[in-house]
Amino acid sequence: MMGCMGRMMPMMGEMMGHGESASPMGMMMFDHIEGRIAFLKAELGITATQEPQWNAFADTLRANAKTMQEQRHAMMEKGMPTRWPDRIMLHERMLEARLRAVKAIEGPAKALYEALSPEQQKKADELMGHPMRGM
Repeated sequence: MMGCMGRMMPMMGEMMGHGESASPMGMMMFDHIEGRIAFLKAELGITATQEPQWNAFADTLRANAKTMQEQRHAMMEKGMPTRWPDRIMLHERMLEARLRAVKAIEGPAKALYEALSPEQQKKADELMGHPMRGM
């Protein structure tokens, strides 16, 4: 189980935009979640027997993307706080939202990874192994 977690942590973090979502471009990646989901499904070669795990994973990605889009929209409407303590509080709320998203994807990601063949796992490790290539 620990080996699986070690392989899945980069995948989960990158699926949630680790390393990118703090930037405007990183936040925009959530605007294209359906394209990213389709790309990953095709690249991984998800089979009919893997569909239940894939669908749970993809649905969680969609839900997380929606939440992040809503959070971004609310932030843009309110604007960036001018007071330093308020900016710290905003940053804390953003980090808490990211943590909730990572926790939400953890179970579906583990289940999907376990359902993948060794070749598919290797491909997932390659696709999700670098912050600039993840979600």
